[in-house]
Amino acid sequence: MNRHTHFSTLLFVFLAATACRTEATPEPEPVATEPVVIEPTPDNPIVDASASFAAVGDLLMHANVKRSARESNLKDETGTSTNNDGFNALFEHIAPIVQTVDYAFANLETPVAPTHGKGSKSMVFNVSPSLLPALVHSGFDIVSFANNHSYDQGINGLVETIDRLDASPLEHIGTGKDCAQAAKPLLVDIQG
Repeated sequence: MNRHTHFSTLLFVFLAATACRTEATPEPEPVATEPVVIEPTPDNPIVDASASFAAVGDLLMHANVKRSARESNLKDETGTSTNNDGFNALFEHIAPIVQTVDYAFANLETPVAPTHGKGSKSMVFNVSPSLLPALVHSGFDIVSFANNHSYDQGINGLVETIDRLDASPLEHIGTGKDCAQAAKPLLVDIQG
């Protein structure tokens, strides 16, 4: 192929590609400026509702965090903790905000499995069940336990955590005793 033929081929390809691009693009339909009114029916009622939502990130129960809770533990004259073994204190600065929303979420990045615990160390967590009522006290409604620390205490620790969450007022998502339960969506009605 000589230089002239090569140039002619390239020019033909360029012109063919350009011809494809020059087709007219359809104009978008104008957006209606009038409000759309939907009348309620028995099958399709209109609900005027609103809800507020808050979310916080990982609740990582490192040794220092648990030590802070222990050091903040307040006991009455009988020796019973009055602040969930000090865990309430961990959330005291955010609780006034969390308590004002309709639904609050946190990522529970620790098992709650003292019965089946295999110990904890750096990056392997486990926490006292006192954390769960402290979360409720602080205004949290739901936790996700679907994370890389779910199996820190093995399968028995995971099941114990699910059992403890089931027994608490907290709703939970992301894990289950079988795949169907873990994948099941949670639907909640908040203020309609």
